[in-house]
Amino acid sequence: MCWMCECLVFRRALHGKIYRELENEHFHEILETRPELKRTVMRQPNKDSVRELLKAAIPGVDDSVRRFAELSVRADQRSSCIENREHKPIIESVVVSLPATSDDGVTCALTGLCLWPQTEATTTPHFKHLWNALDNECSARCSRWDKHRQLLLADCFYHLRLSRISRYNRTMLNIVSRSMNKLTARELIQYLFFTNLQRRMVRHIKPVIEERLVSCFDELTVAEVGLACQSFFKSQELIEDKRLMARVVKTLEENAATADSVTISALAKALRYSRTAHDTSVWVKALTACEPSVVEWTPTTVAHVTTLATALKSYHPVLLDSALQHLMAEMPTIRLKEITRTLKAVALFNHSLEGLDYRSILHELLKQCRRPEIEHHHHTFVSALWYLAVVGIYFADLLQLALNDDRVYGSHRHKDVSFHAEALQSSVRIELPCYTGPMLSPHVLKSLQTERHVMGRDIDEGTKGLHHREQVTLQIANRLRTRFGDVCTVKRALPHHHFPDILFCVEQRGELELSKCELELANGAWRPVKSGTKVSYAVVVHGPGSYCMNMNKLLGIETMKLRQLRHVGFKIIEMPHFLLSEMSKTAFDCWMEQQLQANAQL
Repeated sequence: MCWMCECLVFRRALHGKIYRELENEHFHEILETRPELKRTVMRQPNKDSVRELLKAAIPGVDDSVRRFAELSVRADQRSSCIENREHKPIIESVVVSLPATSDDGVTCALTGLCLWPQTEATTTPHFKHLWNALDNECSARCSRWDKHRQLLLADCFYHLRLSRISRYNRTMLNIVSRSMNKLTARELIQYLFFTNLQRRMVRHIKPVIEERLVSCFDELTVAEVGLACQSFFKSQELIEDKRLMARVVKTLEENAATADSVTISALAKALRYSRTAHDTSVWVKALTACEPSVVEWTPTTVAHVTTLATALKSYHPVLLDSALQHLMAEMPTIRLKEITRTLKAVALFNHSLEGLDYRSILHELLKQCRRPEIEHHHHTFVSALWYLAVVGIYFADLLQLALNDDRVYGSHRHKDVSFHAEALQSSVRIELPCYTGPMLSPHVLKSLQTERHVMGRDIDEGTKGLHHREQVTLQIANRLRTRFGDVCTVKRALPHHHFPDILFCVEQRGELELSKCELELANGAWRPVKSGTKVSYAVVVHGPGSYCMNMNKLLGIETMKLRQLRHVGFKIIEMPHFLLSEMSKTAFDCWMEQQLQANAQL
């Protein structure tokens, strides 16, 4: 598909056994430019470089290895194939002679293998036979080598661009981890490059790496810091050293205008994965520093920085405007994952861009060429439609693809977005009652729920472990009962919103008179039953987590809740959680009466 071939910086090209992740290509180029690493890093082997290696290695090279290296130099990218029958004798001869050949000879054989055109897979017989032999031989010798040869041979294996990791890479990482203090700052960064390839950090080595990075941080360039961050992120390791985190945040702030897109992405991903709620001002400064530069970044980088802001609940309109402009301008080339990330930010902050037409996003998702991606990443698609629902956008043709039992049932991926699936369906029933397409059945929804599935609850005075927001809600209900009698129902009218509200009725005519609200369950939501001149109210308490971290702006999910409560028939009285503690009983009664009278006039 054209759109799958243009994922910019982060696409992976899988052709036979060749595996390229362009983030790795970029960071390896950074390593190649470092003079300090000339003994441990090599550029992609070519005919001239292999000739030079072979010339330097003679006479310690076994004759079969020499002949294989010379044959590799003559290999043609168009017509040669290592799997041809005539190459079998020389390959078998190399495999037999490897244990007796010199270390330089092993290096020549490995770089020679890099010159051959790609085969269909790593399992084609000749390639597999020689690769396994080299992998095993290098792994066996690794503990005897000095650090320069250990890192250099790992670099040779990287240049094969295989779709799976060599045994040697794992062996080298374990052996070198025992003497990390012997590595220079640049060699440490190269070691982290191979950790990134492995997708796993050696056990118990992280504190040592963090300490080394802190001690040599001033020696590193921003690109090298980005490579280190990429390693932490790809290894799914948190940066736990607060000193290191502070330096990385400061690096993002100081280099946002000059660093390349891949580096900015790596910094943002590691920071998001390792974020904490402490000293939020430094995060805000770093994200603010990113705003002028976003127009220069790739859509994927913008999406990652936006995702960092989203994770921190830090609202940056300029950043979101640029993310949306990128999305609208380059929609056909942007992956579903990046579209969803941008929609998540828009939904979280209830952000709007002048001239934004959501129909273009809906039409893009409806394109036939998007179907394979949607089928493969259906859980991401469900999340995208949930984020659109948060801002009040529904499209029946897309909902039919999302709310489909056959696509969802038994999927482990969907368990990560189980709340999104449930909340999307609930919102459709409330705000799009005319929808007649498929819905997820109760047993499918239940099958998605795990320990991480966030469930709301109704509360009363006997409920234990109350959140601050729940405590304030009960306190307000008690004050209303003191003033007006037993008129309040504390309940979640909307099943997909986690915190309950205070529901009651007010007589619209004459003296202010409150009464219990009669409720009926319809389409999954508790709706007020209309009764004469009575008007139904919901007091909604906004807790500490209802606002953006850096400004007093309601989050999108809170705005959605207000919209949906109005949709089912309630008038709304909003109350920030801190207001109650600032009011006396008399002041609260007066404020509540003013709110009721003001709403009655609407």
